[in-house]
Amino acid sequence: MLSFALAPFISGKWLCLAALFSLAVAAAILLAAYLRRNAGLKALAESESRFRTLSEFTTAGILLYQGGAIVFTNQAAQEITGYSEEEMRAKHFWELVHPDHREMVKQRGMARQRGEAVPSRYEFKLLRKDGTVRWVDFSAGMVTYKGRPAGLITAYDITNRKETEEALKQSEERVRMILDHVHEVIYYNALEGDPPKLVPKFVNSQVEEIFGYPPGHFLDGGFQTWMNSLHPDDRQRLGNLPPIVGSSPEPRTIVYRFRNGLTGDYHWIEDTAVPRVDKDGRVVGFFGVARDISKRKESEEALRKSERDYRGLFEGAHDAILVISGDIECVLDANAQACALYGYPHEELVGAPLGLLGMDPDECHKHLEPVRQNGFARDCQMKHRRRDGSALLVEINAAAVEYQGKPAILGIIRDVTDKKRTEEQIIRRNRQLQALLSSSQAMAGFMDLPGALRAICQAAVEAFDLRMAWVGQVVPESTQLHFVASAGFDEGYAAQIRVRWDESPEGQGPTGRCIRTRRPVVAHTSDASFSPWREWAEARGYDAVCALPLLHEDTVRGALTVYSSKPNAFDPETVEVLVIFARQCAMALVNAGLYDEARRYIEELLRASQHAPAPPGGAGEKG
Repeated sequence: MLSFALAPFISGKWLCLAALFSLAVAAAILLAAYLRRNAGLKALAESESRFRTLSEFTTAGILLYQGGAIVFTNQAAQEITGYSEEEMRAKHFWELVHPDHREMVKQRGMARQRGEAVPSRYEFKLLRKDGTVRWVDFSAGMVTYKGRPAGLITAYDITNRKETEEALKQSEERVRMILDHVHEVIYYNALEGDPPKLVPKFVNSQVEEIFGYPPGHFLDGGFQTWMNSLHPDDRQRLGNLPPIVGSSPEPRTIVYRFRNGLTGDYHWIEDTAVPRVDKDGRVVGFFGVARDISKRKESEEALRKSERDYRGLFEGAHDAILVISGDIECVLDANAQACALYGYPHEELVGAPLGLLGMDPDECHKHLEPVRQNGFARDCQMKHRRRDGSALLVEINAAAVEYQGKPAILGIIRDVTDKKRTEEQIIRRNRQLQALLSSSQAMAGFMDLPGALRAICQAAVEAFDLRMAWVGQVVPESTQLHFVASAGFDEGYAAQIRVRWDESPEGQGPTGRCIRTRRPVVAHTSDASFSPWREWAEARGYDAVCALPLLHEDTVRGALTVYSSKPNAFDPETVEVLVIFARQCAMALVNAGLYDEARRYIEELLRASQHAPAPPGGAGEKG
């Protein structure tokens, strides 16, 4: 057809040569366009891969079957089905399928092994070992396994992500449409006259599908007909095209917007022209290939959008994000949150070795090496360091990505220092509350006062990691505290010291002051007021001291004094809980007093009953 169209101005052997040359040029242009299109799509795929990597990870189940029997499964397939490899080997592959789809899958699988053409990918329901139903995205093909044909199955669990998978499928279909359905218009324009004018001589039938006009529309209407369909802005820009293309034998590519004759919409067109020269080297026309690149423009916009989305997620994330080199050696990129977290400006953080952030090389490789092997690592806790030298505990979720064409690791970093501290506080408070409950239960099990108070002291020692705790009781007509019970590392300390609540030196310590002020008192063994007992206390490793009054109905019944080897052991929160232990001690003293009072009352009643006169009349007298 091309040769026929060129016949008016090409004859004989030149007709064949021109046809061959036309086809070669068109093939070269198509190949160049294909390579450029692939490069653009590859960039889009890389960008979308990074974006998808931030949001989720997927795992595929794989199995091989021969004659219906399963001969190989991977770990993911076992996790999806709930069966072990041995259990699956004992089944036909269709036995794993839900009854609703079992016969369809069975027939397709057997047909595939016979070499018949059947769909290779579809979705169906799976019946797990535990009876639950899963939807899987199923792909199948044929391979040779141990010298025999075998069915290859790849399955993704899409039960909780069908909507997301559907959206992804549509996106992939758009990309395939760009790749598989780009059409080209092949044409030849002669350059005639003085000044030279472009005269259409040939155009193929694809012009109707792409431009919306039959071939004769341009062949009969001439170059101006084509110009009239250009976007006004492009028409002005390309008005002097004939002199330009005729001035050089080099190929030229122009991009313009063309109004489709059927829809009236403007399409983006990429038009590449290869000049044809005569024997004297003059340009006498050119062969061209025009293609609708509206899809590519959309792809480029999607790429830019994907990049914006990625950067938006990267920069707008609440957590710090670092991109680390694939060899786990240095920082390649960091978002604003990472700069704020570590205290470094972006220009100092990017390119810096990981040691700058206090990352131990062995620990980094231990936690991040699985990323290079498995593609991701989750919930890795590591110790890092800020610019000011302060330490922080971080939790990292990492994934393998491609950054600027090279393997890298993207880490989402969350500062869990406060979270860890809060968790420890919760654990400590739960332990303290559990100790309170235990002491209450233990106190109820003791009828004697020393046993009950000893149980309370022991619970306090265990709950607060104390060195020792003891309880002293206020006795009538004395200002010296009477030792009752202790627990922990006492070694005779509480029984041998003298503690008072008067103005004497033995009354100036924390215990004496808490009785006089009726408030908890925190002190240290290094305080001047603690000098009467310092030597004994330091010998036992006591440092911080907290004394708490035992109050009941506005009366001080005694004091609970506790000791710790940690100088900052008694913060307000700890003292608040210790007050509850002190109340338990006070109640134990009160209960003991009530018990003694009741016992004395009963004894008096018994003594009174023994000395009471006998009732009138004897037991043997008749009434």
